[in-house]
Amino acid sequence: MKNKKTKVINHIRDLNPDTKNFRRHTPAGMGMIEQSLKEVGAARSVVIDENNVIMAGNAAVEAAGNAGIARVRVIDADGTEIIAVRRKGLTDKQKTRLALFDNRTNELSDFDNAALLELHAELPDMCKGIFSDEYLAEMQETMAAAIAGENSDNPYTSKVESPIYTPKGDKPKLSELFDLTRYSKLIAEIDKSELADDEKAFLRFAACRHIVFNYQNIAEYYSHLEKDSQNLFENSALVIIDFKKAIELGFVRLTQALAETYSDDTK
Repeated sequence: MKNKKTKVINHIRDLNPDTKNFRRHTPAGMGMIEQSLKEVGAARSVVIDENNVIMAGNAAVEAAGNAGIARVRVIDADGTEIIAVRRKGLTDKQKTRLALFDNRTNELSDFDNAALLELHAELPDMCKGIFSDEYLAEMQETMAAAIAGENSDNPYTSKVESPIYTPKGDKPKLSELFDLTRYSKLIAEIDKSELADDEKAFLRFAACRHIVFNYQNIAEYYSHLEKDSQNLFENSALVIIDFKKAIELGFVRLTQALAETYSDDTK
């Protein structure tokens, strides 16, 4: 059995996040990773390159820092062996909890489709064998349709199919309404740059476009608010309403005039 070189990085901040990370983690997912680290400790390994750039496990490293884990043990490997992390001292309950945390956090993230399509356009072979041609084509069509809608001369249409979210009773945390992962990375890059202050200010505003909103959680949160607060959410276009189901779901009350106007427009 080969002896693998082992060393310790004294602080987790010495690891460098992947600026082209293709995975997006929701606030709920990040919160669950952090909760897992606090409850049962670290177990799964991450992958870094020779320059300490994280190739896999960006979210785990970020959550570990938030959970107060600073030290990083590095095992140099050449890819010919599986690296297994043996966790000791866990109770049977903790072992089960660890396994559940690990599986659930994978479900609470998705891919940055725009970044994937950009990579596929530049280097088609990168996605080969990982994403099917059908999957990429469907993703491209979805993105194209979204862009076409944004660029339409007539932003008002009766052919809108809005998602319908039915409140289930539990009010989410504010942190579960949005994901700042990509936004935070951009802000960090902007702050480190040597651009002029006015250029940095402009780019900070532009970076807001990369804040990802969880509209299902927003709708759930909205359903617990007082009317004045709900109006602000509606005015901010944070709540997407299907007029046909609005009264049924209790999200809004349509005036008779508005209802008649909508009815005339869709005949």
